[in-house]
Amino acid sequence: MVSIREQAAALATYLVQEAAPLGWTPYRNPVSHSASGHIVVLRTAGAVASQVQARLAADHKIITSSRGGGIRVSLHAYNCSDDIHALTAALASSGSARRPDLPPLRNDPLGGFRARDVPSTGRDEGLM
Repeated sequence: MVSIREQAAALATYLVQEAAPLGWTPYRNPVSHSASGHIVVLRTAGAVASQVQARLAADHKIITSSRGGGIRVSLHAYNCSDDIHALTAALASSGSARRPDLPPLRNDPLGGFRARDVPSTGRDEGLM
């Protein structure tokens, strides 16, 4: 049986992997000792975090928060890979609420960082 901590950490890793092709990078790598294994703050060049957060909630019913110029995603045992897919699809379709007046951020390489297989616990009504 997978512990809550392991499930959340695996989902965080998976989220980072799935968001990267969309231009979203984590403030901290989820496997870093300084990171909280179940919380991921994603940033992208020129995005207005509060607008992205509001759009995710209004258009997709995905609850995140705006922190430090990024969107904060808090994962728990009731989340599954379907939630990650829903979030990344919402980010892709929303246009990321980019500000065209800001230059792109330098892409932060993940240094060979790969997601583990994420066990699905089934779909629940919990939100991120």
